[in-house]
Amino acid sequence: VLLEPLPYPGADRIVWLSEQNTRGGRMAVAWGNFVDWRAETTSFDALAAYGSGSTTILGLDEPRTGVVTTVSEDFWEVLGATPLRGRLTVPSDHDEGAAPVAVVSEAFWRNALGGGDLDGVTLEVRGTRAQVVGVAAAGLDFPGATDVWTAVTRGSQSMSRSSHNWDVVGRLSGGVTLARAEAEVEALTARLVATSTDDPEFLAAGIFAMTLQDQQDEPRGAHEKEERPAGGSHQPVLEGCLL
Repeated sequence: VLLEPLPYPGADRIVWLSEQNTRGGRMAVAWGNFVDWRAETTSFDALAAYGSGSTTILGLDEPRTGVVTTVSEDFWEVLGATPLRGRLTVPSDHDEGAAPVAVVSEAFWRNALGGGDLDGVTLEVRGTRAQVVGVAAAGLDFPGATDVWTAVTRGSQSMSRSSHNWDVVGRLSGGVTLARAEAEVEALTARLVATSTDDPEFLAAGIFAMTLQDQQDEPRGAHEKEERPAGGSHQPVLEGCLL
């Protein structure tokens, strides 16, 4: 079977990371662990977390159900993405107290917003209104046919290491292999959980790493079958941010 390559520059350097539970299954990443991965690892040029779900989008001619993905800083840098119009989210959008902004997919811009000018265009999702600042390049809808991307703000999330709600992607630094990056994150995670006061049953017992191409080529529904700790869920708990 010939699989369609990902439409991102240097896609072979983009990797997907998850955590391993005490039963050996995959589970989503705890925000506290992700923050420390981003601060302390050296294997990545960029590392980002994201959480995605279907919800009602308001501010249009009529309510519309769509996929909304909330992203951390460096999400677009991992993908090597550029905007079709306007801009993508930037570091200041992730500052605590920053005005909410949204980026829309090219398909959503054309089909839901009429493909027009973005000045003054806002969308409301789960009680928060965000200014639409840009349109992602045609064909970019990662993950899972995303319609709208929003920015998670620093300090808005619990630093718990036992609440596993996020997917993580990274762009490997030049000369760094997937195996080396996985080993670095594995060792760091072991140190982090060793000093955690959270319930050990819900802490990461290890990590998994694969290329994003391999992750996207997995059979449909594979992630829904992954084991999840009883104390967490795969739907991100987004405190103080838009989803």
